[in-house]
Parts: sequence; structure tokens; C-alpha cells
Amino acid sequence: MSCQDSKDPEPLNTPAPLLNSKGSIVVNFIIGWNGQVYSPLIFTDNGNQKDSREVLRIVKTWKYRPSKCNGIPSDSEALVTITQ
Repeated sequence: MSCQDSKDPEPLNTPAPLLNSKGSIVVNFIIGWNGQVYSPLIFTDNGNQKDSREVLRIVKTWKYRPSKCNGIPSDSEALVTITQ
């Protein structure tokens, strides 16, 4: 099935994690058809493992309006950079 009418996901509740160190953390995850975050994975970090754990903890709580394909909610992949 091809997606002729698609809509990107929209953040509804995405509080920023508090980082202890300067720099940025890039996290990749799946936004499920239900708007929940699944399988967050740190791509790059700022060298502080505590910050990476905090980012994963917070990102798991984020909520989105899911992407839509032909009007049907669908899973999508996201890549987000968090910077202090």
C-alpha cells in the first residue's frame, strides 16, 4: 500500500531532559501508531553516561500525535538532538 496522503507526527508532550554536561545527545526512536515512544537509542552522546540515561528515561515518557498514512495512524521513526 502506498501512502498518497501522509502527515508527520506532532509532539504533544515532550519535556526537555536536564543535562549535567555541555554538549548534545542524539536519540533515535519509534513513534508508535498510538503516539507512544518505543525503542529509544542513543546515537551520539556528550560523554556523560548519567545524561544519556536521563535522556532515555525522559524520552520514553514523550507523547505524540502519530503520523498518518492515508488517514490511518502509523508508526514512524524520529531522530532528535538534545542540546544543553
